[in-house]
Amino acid sequence: MASRSHVDVNERRLRTIYECLDLGNNKKAVQEADKLLKKQKDNLCAKVLKALALLHLGRHDESSAILQEVHALQPTDEATLQGMLICYRETHQFELIADMYENAHKARTDSEEVLSALFMSYVRLGDYKRQQQTAMLLHKLKPNKNPYYFWAVMSLVMQAHTAQDPKLAKGMYLPLAERMTLKYIKEDKIEAEAEVQLYLIILKQLGKWQEALELLKGPLGEKFTSEIDFRKKEMAELYCKLERWSDANSAYKKLLKDNPDNWSFWKQYLTCVIQLVKSKSQSNEEQNDDPPVDDSLAKATAFIDKLCEQNGQIERPLRGPYLAKLQLGKLCPEGSNDNSEVIGKPTDLLKQYFNMFGDKARCFADLRPYLVMLGDKDKSQFLNSIHKDLHSEMKDNFSGIYGWMSQVKDLLKFYKYALTRGKDLLHTDIQYADTYLLLAMHLLLDIWHQTGDTGVLWQAITQLERGLKNSPSNFQLKLLLIRLYCIVGAFGPCPDLYDSMEAKHIINDTLGYIVANHVVRLGHFLSAHIMYGTMLRFFSVNHKEITEYLIPSYKYGTFIKIYEFVQFRERLQNSLQYASAVEERLLLDLILETCSHTNTEVMLSNMAIDPDKDRTESEKELRDNRDFTIMHNWEPPDGSTLEETQEKSFKEEKAWLRLHSYMLRILVASIWLGQQPDSRPVENGTTPAASKRPMIELLSLSLCDWLVSLSLSLCDWLVSLSLSLCDYLSLSLSLIFLSLSFFLSLSLSLSLSGFYLFSLSLSLWKIFLSLSLSVIRNPLSLSLSCFFFLSLSLSFLCEKSSLSLSLSLSLSKKNLSLSLLVSLSLSLSLYQLFLSLSLSLSFSLLILSLSLSKTLS
Repeated sequence: MASRSHVDVNERRLRTIYECLDLGNNKKAVQEADKLLKKQKDNLCAKVLKALALLHLGRHDESSAILQEVHALQPTDEATLQGMLICYRETHQFELIADMYENAHKARTDSEEVLSALFMSYVRLGDYKRQQQTAMLLHKLKPNKNPYYFWAVMSLVMQAHTAQDPKLAKGMYLPLAERMTLKYIKEDKIEAEAEVQLYLIILKQLGKWQEALELLKGPLGEKFTSEIDFRKKEMAELYCKLERWSDANSAYKKLLKDNPDNWSFWKQYLTCVIQLVKSKSQSNEEQNDDPPVDDSLAKATAFIDKLCEQNGQIERPLRGPYLAKLQLGKLCPEGSNDNSEVIGKPTDLLKQYFNMFGDKARCFADLRPYLVMLGDKDKSQFLNSIHKDLHSEMKDNFSGIYGWMSQVKDLLKFYKYALTRGKDLLHTDIQYADTYLLLAMHLLLDIWHQTGDTGVLWQAITQLERGLKNSPSNFQLKLLLIRLYCIVGAFGPCPDLYDSMEAKHIINDTLGYIVANHVVRLGHFLSAHIMYGTMLRFFSVNHKEITEYLIPSYKYGTFIKIYEFVQFRERLQNSLQYASAVEERLLLDLILETCSHTNTEVMLSNMAIDPDKDRTESEKELRDNRDFTIMHNWEPPDGSTLEETQEKSFKEEKAWLRLHSYMLRILVASIWLGQQPDSRPVENGTTPAASKRPMIELLSLSLCDWLVSLSLSLCDWLVSLSLSLCDYLSLSLSLIFLSLSFFLSLSLSLSLSGFYLFSLSLSLWKIFLSLSLSVIRNPLSLSLSCFFFLSLSLSFLCEKSSLSLSLSLSLSKKNLSLSLLVSLSLSLSLYQLFLSLSLSLSFSLLILSLSLSKTLS
């Protein structure tokens, strides 16, 4: 009883801390935790709650110290683990979460809660192999719970998704996942729709379309009830994969009767019709008479006309059936003369669509892909008939002949007149007349492209600024205005215009290029620093949020969402905008945040950039998430398409990304060149200089390696020459020593490492020794090699002494004047150079005299 009352007191005291944290009163929470810890020094939960309050107060060092202390004790109670989980999650220390629950699992091996939390910690890390192992432990602990078993299956699917070798994915991971699921199907243990959906995902990734179709047709397919028509859509898609066009055609007809405005259904349906028309035979396919198969253009046209007739009776007609007729005419096989008679003339179809939906803002974009079906005469006829306001000047403009300023004046007159019709619109509504203004401004932009007159651009900017006062919510005006400001080099108003569009979340990735591509080019470094910081925060927060979304997806068994979330996260991580923002931000940090060389070295150590590593190796995985369709495009249909323009821009951006990466690596390498080993900043109590030498030393060693390699190669060649010319051995030796003396004097002059000189002399001594033993009739070579080796050793010792003296002077430079240090260093260098030159000269003279004496004798 006393023990129970003690627990109640602890819970009551901890509850006070919890309430302070919930109310955001973190200072009070710290005080309450201190009171409790005075009475109970070993209360781990109170320590963790104090650490959480300190973290919210911004006292990260104190919070981290407390968490390290508690973590080392390996707590196992749920309250303490939950508090540490919150702290680690807020500081993005996901590895410590996994380590914490691993320790807890060792102490409580039979705890379902600890194992489940351990699995979720691996989900945060994306460690799919350990996910699978932990899920199987949960399944063994609770064999009657299906979700744990299918957590392991889903982990196998994700291992296949991230496997670098596709053969490994389709040869091991996916087949294993399929067998595990089939085991439960055969044992009739399938309980939930999510489990069947996971099996469908596995079959589709393996390309087993027939098995997937049989699954949907069978009793397990009846479990798909959460999404309307999910089963029908999947079956229709699988029919297309299997090229069973008759069944696919019939399936999409059923779907279109219930969803006549679904454009994806229309495209698939029309594809099936064209395939059936081309094949002209369904002998190898099962005929489906419910509904009948449309295997000809006439039947397809009749079906579309029927839906158009039903659609015309509703108050707001749908666009899908009318666009389907245009799409059918565009997809018809070439060479069919009766297409116009069956489907209708393209001019009539376009005119019909315009008459019904000409008042929609989307009308032009809908009709644009089908204008290619018209000839020049048909285009003129169509443009003359669709609207009273369109006259020959506009017609000529669309056909590629640019008009004059009178066209702009006419459009601005229409705009001013139409503004009177929108006086009663709300502040957030778009004015009816804004399209006239946009047309006029795009025409001015075309005139500037033709003439190069910047005055036209300023006129367009003025008109757009006036238009924004009448329609402040029209993003098209703002986008065009940003573009014009960037063209004239006036970036100042652009950030406010971009912020006024309230571009948030994913829009920063799809639309951010409009301003991000110009801010640095136009010299607004402070604005660029803020802008890139905002973008990087979005990507960082997005990664954290998506990781947290994965956890409830596992808990509630929505496996299809897990796959979608992971794909979405990977697409954002590989975003071109993200990669560009990282490189630009690092360059801007070096420009704006450094004021001295020491400060720059510290910042580079924090950046952890290695000049030897190419940061653009993964550019093949980059994704272009930019949206180029956001702005209206009224250019003529000839020339490059929007997709081709975006592809060209993508290649250019990747080239710029590589260039900026090279610039950053060159800057880092140049700073490292002047960095001394003892000036490296200390990190985590260790000196990086102990494990990584400065760049200048590495370059010196590389030069020394090259000289030694060159000298040895020359020696090998001359030795082979001397062996073949035994009669002229003295001359060969002279050449050897003359060449070597040159390279050695060069090496000593450059003050290279004495180790290389010693190894070089030892190698040469071996060469001359073997040479003297092979050529006995010339014993002079042995004495020469011994004398040469001793001389080199002497040079090596002199160099070592000079290096040790230089080192002692460097260590005591605080006690010596600068002039004394410079004079001593210069004296040593001159002494070393004089010694090397004198040795080389003595060798040369000695060999020359011996050669002459041998020749005379």
